[in-house]
Amino acid sequence: MSFYLPPILKPMGRLHRVRRTCGASAWAGGGLLLDVHRSKQGVVVRVAGELDITAEPHVRAFVTGVLAESEPGTCLVVDLGGVDFMDARGLAVLIAARNQVVAHRGSMRLTGYSRAVARLLKLTGLEHLAGAAT
Repeated sequence: MSFYLPPILKPMGRLHRVRRTCGASAWAGGGLLLDVHRSKQGVVVRVAGELDITAEPHVRAFVTGVLAESEPGTCLVVDLGGVDFMDARGLAVLIAARNQVVAHRGSMRLTGYSRAVARLLKLTGLEHLAGAAT
């Protein structure tokens, strides 16, 4: 699976492809790792590192690429097990991803998130993002 990386991100040189095997792709840069693979649950995007303002454009572009290569109605599973920091911009990324998925007639759910991320979702009233497919 290959993904289109918009030209606006290419000059930054922070995010680059690190591997592509068996239908899985990964991009890394600036303390961020994005990995995607297909499973019975749908398309799984694994996020590791810091989900903050510096990660925002990269994650948005990555999700756009994943959805462009996926069938309408796809379930996007976002695995946050490797996220060690998330701020308000990280929440904005998740909301934007959900909006993209819904526009693609799909569903999204979060998995693997820490207690700190669960608390952040609850405090902001966004725990519905973590539930079953939205």
